[in-house]
Amino acid sequence: QAAPLAVTIVAKPAITIYRSATTLSGSVSNGQANERVTVQAQACGSTSFATVGTVDTTTGGAWTLAVRPLKTTVYQARWRSAAATTTVRVRPRVTLRKLTAGRFAVRVLAAQSFSGKVVVFQRFNAARGTWVRVRFVVLRSMGGTAPTFVSGANFRSRVRVGTRVRAVIGSAQVAPCYLAGRSNVVRR
Repeated sequence: QAAPLAVTIVAKPAITIYRSATTLSGSVSNGQANERVTVQAQACGSTSFATVGTVDTTTGGAWTLAVRPLKTTVYQARWRSAAATTTVRVRPRVTLRKLTAGRFAVRVLAAQSFSGKVVVFQRFNAARGTWVRVRFVVLRSMGGTAPTFVSGANFRSRVRVGTRVRAVIGSAQVAPCYLAGRSNVVRR
């Protein structure tokens, strides 16, 4: 009796930042080259899968495909009658810039607006080795070019010169389509 058909799919990395690439890979159970695998995606908020690529297997039945998910997405590999899925989770892209002494700019990029959501501005407490909240910052819409929405704010904050600071947007602010995100670290 022939073994049932099977296809595998994994994503590396399985957590990525908005507009960053991740690689899907897997293999087919017959181990043959030149087998056609169809890869489909169902982005957060969508009710159906859409084909994002077709690839032919190589030696040993292996296949790979690079993708750039815009939000948390379920990917499905289909081969003949077999199918398998994996999920790639996405963080919004958060950037922090020092404008002048005591003034900062935070920007959050994603495939949806986070206007009205809150970012936490934090400073690093070297003595404790922990990040400490300095203030909350409310984001507003700052335009963007499809499919990217830019949410952000310019704000003032008094922290000591030389202090390391960052901005964090929590999972409650960006759920269900994104994971929490954090910015680069800058020095006051």
